[in-house]
Amino acid sequence: ALIAATVFSFRQMREAQSQRDLAVQERRRSDAEAEFHNLLLSEVGDQPITIRQVLDSGRVMLERDFTADPDLQARLLLKLADSYAGIGETGAREALLVRAESLGLAGHEPAQLGLIGCLRADNFRMEGRYEEAWSTLERTDSVYGAGRKPEDRANCLSVRSSLASETGRHPADIAAARAGLAIMDSLGDS
Repeated sequence: ALIAATVFSFRQMREAQSQRDLAVQERRRSDAEAEFHNLLLSEVGDQPITIRQVLDSGRVMLERDFTADPDLQARLLLKLADSYAGIGETGAREALLVRAESLGLAGHEPAQLGLIGCLRADNFRMEGRYEEAWSTLERTDSVYGAGRKPEDRANCLSVRSSLASETGRHPADIAAARAGLAIMDSLGDS
């Protein structure tokens, strides 16, 4: 019984250490993201500046200051790409998505490859390149479909719904929208 209790205690200790290490790593990433945002804001100064200029400055900073942590860099690239999408800058968004994809393929944040594929499909959709959008989305679904996080699946279903709506595939767009909403409801994000 003493040996069994010792083995059990040792396993519990290892699990606790593993959880602590993950929490420390997430805190460091969160701190680094906050630092990135602070650096970005410090670049603004007191002169009038456009959102595009702020984003371009952030892009330079990411490539210059965050190469030591490729996982964090990949996450920040996706956030920055989303900001470029918000102002309709599809060319800059695509460049950032391609860079994030290369980091994912190199083994940094490979879990995000499915999301990146969907975001690239969305970028093609925004540019009116519908055939490329459909083929990218289909390829992404076939390779990464089952392994995606629920939030990423919902995001991809949203892209599929928008793409289907814009290309006249209305039954598919309704089905994708409903599936995405169901996932978000199950996560409590509706």
